[in-house]
Amino acid sequence: MPYLKETYDLDEVLEDDRKRGLLRDAMKRYAEEAKIQLSYKNEQHILTELGEIPLEDAQGEEVGLDLTLTSEQLEAAVSPYFQRAIDIAKDLLHRNHVQGGDVTSLILVGGPTYSPILRRMLEEQVVRPDTRIDPMTAVAVGASLYASTIKVSEEVREATRDLAKVQLDLGYEATSVQPMEFVSVKLHANGQAPEGLMVELERMDGTWASGRKPLDAKGDVVEVELKEGRVNAFAVKVYDASGNHVACEPDQFTVIQGTQVSAATLPSNMGIEIYRREDDRRVFLLARGLEMNQSLPATGTLNGLRTSQDLRPGNSDDVVRIPIYEGGHDAPGSLAILNEHIYDARITGNDVPALVPAGSTVDVTIQTDRGSGRPVLMKVYFPHLDEEVEIEVASNTVQQEIDAGWLQSELEQCGQQLDELDEQEGSDEAAIGKARKELERLQQRFDQDPNDYDAKKEVVENLKKLMREVDR
Repeated sequence: MPYLKETYDLDEVLEDDRKRGLLRDAMKRYAEEAKIQLSYKNEQHILTELGEIPLEDAQGEEVGLDLTLTSEQLEAAVSPYFQRAIDIAKDLLHRNHVQGGDVTSLILVGGPTYSPILRRMLEEQVVRPDTRIDPMTAVAVGASLYASTIKVSEEVREATRDLAKVQLDLGYEATSVQPMEFVSVKLHANGQAPEGLMVELERMDGTWASGRKPLDAKGDVVEVELKEGRVNAFAVKVYDASGNHVACEPDQFTVIQGTQVSAATLPSNMGIEIYRREDDRRVFLLARGLEMNQSLPATGTLNGLRTSQDLRPGNSDDVVRIPIYEGGHDAPGSLAILNEHIYDARITGNDVPALVPAGSTVDVTIQTDRGSGRPVLMKVYFPHLDEEVEIEVASNTVQQEIDAGWLQSELEQCGQQLDELDEQEGSDEAAIGKARKELERLQQRFDQDPNDYDAKKEVVENLKKLMREVDR
């Protein structure tokens, strides 16, 4: 862009946001090609053909490119962005009390990590990157390995069972770093099978077999031999008392040797919104057990909470709302609105068998799924009733809707905070006035269509920005 500005009369284009954006988009192809070439060469010459760029400047001169870029220019342009990413990684290490020298392997993911500039900066500031893994396939390989460890749900297995076959239950680790692995084999509890069955596990390359072992409902454990660094596929063979082969299900399984796939972890801190009386704010309360990086599935607890109002049995108008949020490492104690609102769990008078007075103690449990870490179930226990209410968090409702009542409440809360700031001695009246105008704009945007998801999402994101300014 500096070259174009110096070479052509493009002030009108550069001063117009839309036209400047179109020009920038047109230049991306050349910039990307130059970036790739400068990863391996010291300089790259860019020369466009006449008419290749369909643009004329204010003097009617056709715009074209004829310039040479150097690796030093590329480094000056991209290193600030690389440094931001490295600083995030270093901050993560610092928060977890880890030094760069403690990192045994640094895996690069994505095309930009091919850059020798980035790799050199990482080596200088953190640790030398592990280049044995292809950055373009790392995520796909990891996802495939993880998917191989996830068992088919019991509901699916029950729905697809072929009861004409002997039904087996197999227990084994899908990945292993050991040369041997234990596999448990038994008859499925609901399956029908004749007496005197035998089972044999045979590696499909034909070089190892367990020999035949008795098969019954109690089961047995077989130690299988694994080939190192390989995908080991095994056939499961069942024989009757006469030695005849009997069809079974499942009839094969696989163990990947040389790789240990850890459980997926919770990507964010998860908790709920509570009202903090001492400063009249609604803040994020972290659920114990749902801290960032917990292995999935995870279960979190929040004990000693208090109900905000009465719940009269059979009265659907009595509602206690428990908003679930997720946030970053700085989420605990922060304003709830600054985090990501996931779902509003609701308890009404229809859910309780007796009166729950306002201020009653409750204990909350939140359970997540194994794959994404999304909440799937909330349990609310009322000690004085010895009663527990379960609330399912349906996957198709999470973040699919923004409750209009909740958003209106957050807008009002922001207004109250501005009132409090205005009353403080030495407050910045100009800044508060500016914030009030922005809040009025957001309220008007919301009032235009309180049922439009996109409009509400826009209001939420801008309200977060405003609340960060107000909360400073």
